[in-house]
Amino acid sequence: MPPAVIAGIAIAGAAIGAIGAIRQGQAAQAAAEFNAKVAENNASSAKLQAKEEERRHRIVARKRIGATRAAIGASGISLEGSPLDVLEENAANAELDALTIRHAGEVANIDFLNRARVERFKGRQAKTNSFFNAGSTLLLGGASALSGLSSGGKLPSGAGA
Repeated sequence: MPPAVIAGIAIAGAAIGAIGAIRQGQAAQAAAEFNAKVAENNASSAKLQAKEEERRHRIVARKRIGATRAAIGASGISLEGSPLDVLEENAANAELDALTIRHAGEVANIDFLNRARVERFKGRQAKTNSFFNAGSTLLLGGASALSGLSSGGKLPSGAGA
């Protein structure tokens, strides 16, 4: 095979490999961006879900405290001393539970947003790496083409056996 043909094949192969490397990087970046958007949607969802759960908890807690107050009142016990302490403790525990629900939602929101940031970083890295891989492929292809030209079109010893 003429050296120019071998060099042309090496260059064409290198170009195809380089294009493939770049396309792979672009696909990885697109997948990472998709994953980042999913994580951002999950972040919003977690925050909204926690807000709704907190709202519902407060409603149930108010009803429970109201029922306890009504039961104390119906029993003829005055709302002083121990009964009042119990109501205050119930209210404080209900508030603590509501705040814990809110905090869990905020933590989940931050976690998902951090995942989105990581995905975008991975996408940028994949794109950058694809350019290095493409450059490497082109350089190796160019070296192979030069080798083919300088050897007069002969295969290296042991090749093609």
